[in-house]
Amino acid sequence: MEPILVFYGPWTIEVTQLVLGAGAPQVRLILARAGAADGEHLNPPVGTRLEADGPEWILKVEISFDLQPFQALEPAKEFAFDPQRGMSAMVRAGRQSPAFRAAIALRLIAHDPELRARPVNPYDFTIPEGAHPA
Repeated sequence: MEPILVFYGPWTIEVTQLVLGAGAPQVRLILARAGAADGEHLNPPVGTRLEADGPEWILKVEISFDLQPFQALEPAKEFAFDPQRGMSAMVRAGRQSPAFRAAIALRLIAHDPELRARPVNPYDFTIPEGAHPA
């Protein structure tokens, strides 16, 4: 099975790191069934933003050194939910050895209303528990 990540609905993808070190590397970000973001994005610069949307879309990271064929990388992912910001995901992939080095990091932010932040109503501590004003 190919190393891919599957996402659902609308997300913003931002490139937060791109390291192209030893070995003349090329990093390819592939998005499939992702609406306007569909396609291959070769060495996307830091700050690149893509708007992906689709009922089920795929993110894949590939790497090539010294003009060799591209190989898929297993991306590491970490999801977080913040009541103020909603759902986000950090995705990192790379390969490093003495002769080769390349890495990419992405920040994804969900736009699905079910995964978005909801206003937080802090607990009102001004009325002691059990006390009921008349």
